[in-house]
Amino acid sequence: MLAYALVLVMTQSDAPQVAVIDISSEDAIYEDVSRRYAQSLVEALTKEGVSAVRIDESELPPEGCRLGPCLGVAARAKGALAIVTLDAEEVSSTNSKVVVTVMRATNGEPLAGGRYELKAGAKKAPKGLTKFLGQAKKAMTKVIAAAAAAAAARGP
Repeated sequence: MLAYALVLVMTQSDAPQVAVIDISSEDAIYEDVSRRYAQSLVEALTKEGVSAVRIDESELPPEGCRLGPCLGVAARAKGALAIVTLDAEEVSSTNSKVVVTVMRATNGEPLAGGRYELKAGAKKAPKGLTKFLGQAKKAMTKVIAAAAAAAAARGP
């Protein structure tokens, strides 16, 4: 029954599993750069099998939501089960530090996190990003299973 519910949750809609939200401070990095990093993270997650969508700042509640329950509200509005936050900071004209986290959209429970440095012109993904993608995929397997169990408990 749980396997059936898991398949049902995964195929029930085209809703993303995670919503990626750029929470970078405006004075830490140019907005277009951090948005590009967030979109690249969406693509990397999707490539790893975690369906993702980026939430634009204009889709967040107007009170300047950067942390807390308002992120979950925005993620759930997209149908996402979890939130991935990206906080980038420019270190030099060619390097940026990035901190990423995965949290449940329902209660903000932390599921995974990581740090990595992006260097202009780098050909390979940073080790920290690769490690985070693996952690995020593993965490989302648990979140999807929990959602399937909840759906099975509610019945058809």
